[in-house]
Amino acid sequence: MSNIFFDYYTEVLSDSTLDNVAIADLMLLKMDLYSGAEKDRLIGVSVGHLLRGGDYERVIEYSSKYLTLVTTDQYHTELYRYWIEALEKTKRWEEAIALRRKMTEELKYGCMYDGVAEAYEEAGEIDNALLYYDKHLIEEEGYMESETMERIAKIYEDKGDFANSARYLLAAAKNECSGSAYLWQNTGRALAMANKEEEALKYFEIALILEPDSENTLYCMGHVYQNKGDTYMAMHYYTQVLKMNPFNAMVYNNLGAMAFNDEGDIKGSIEKIETALEMNEDPQLKLTMHINLARLYHKISDYDKHNHHKMKIFEAAGFGGVFDDEDDDEDDDDDEDEEEEEA
Repeated sequence: MSNIFFDYYTEVLSDSTLDNVAIADLMLLKMDLYSGAEKDRLIGVSVGHLLRGGDYERVIEYSSKYLTLVTTDQYHTELYRYWIEALEKTKRWEEAIALRRKMTEELKYGCMYDGVAEAYEEAGEIDNALLYYDKHLIEEEGYMESETMERIAKIYEDKGDFANSARYLLAAAKNECSGSAYLWQNTGRALAMANKEEEALKYFEIALILEPDSENTLYCMGHVYQNKGDTYMAMHYYTQVLKMNPFNAMVYNNLGAMAFNDEGDIKGSIEKIETALEMNEDPQLKLTMHINLARLYHKISDYDKHNHHKMKIFEAAGFGGVFDDEDDDEDDDDDEDEEEEEA
């Protein structure tokens, strides 16, 4: 700031009775006394005070009015930002998004794509938000805040798009590098859910290098090998999990599934799944276990226990245990070879 402008600005700020809007009004009274960069500075400072004072309508009015007149890059950019923020504060999402896009194009700011994405996300337009997050990730060659990438990965996962979920988790893991075992593990998990199991194993191995005693990563390794039909390797990793946590219900459930699917050992399968059921508190996993046990007890014609677990399934579905008893002994036997569900 020049000495003249700085002295006046300091004088205004020294009056403790003035709020932000009053400061802006006093500054704007002097606008005709300045020109060039000094006038740009006064406009930028004044609109900034209006924004902080919550006078969003005048921020929108003045930013629109003076944007083309302000030639100093710093304050030209600031007016854009103030204008966008005021539009967002007043929930004028379509205008804010359009202005962010205009700013991105005019100022060639690739980094503004994330601002457009955030505005779309705030407005509830998730598909458009993801489109601009992707643009940002490409433009910035993979750089984005790790927390943001984790959030986007979760959005993709909720949409069932595990490949893109893995893409963001991998980018986050690379950003964090050696301090992100859980990100490498989650990258592998997302890839496994996208049926890219060989690639998933590679990232699980990186996670184990960083955190050799990670129960979650060891479990994921076992699960992937189980899905691949490699019983030996699945048992290897599940055994490591149980050494660390003998009460891991998911492992016992999966061992039960393996006992039936790989060996046809119904009684062994029942024993392991019932052990898991006693340990587990997760409602969704309990439901899976009751489904498996109902099937298994039906296969050995133990209809009392079959009915017990079937009733638990109905209770979990919100039917209070009410079902048609007459159908129980007439269940279709075509499911004799149906595989048990894993956790």
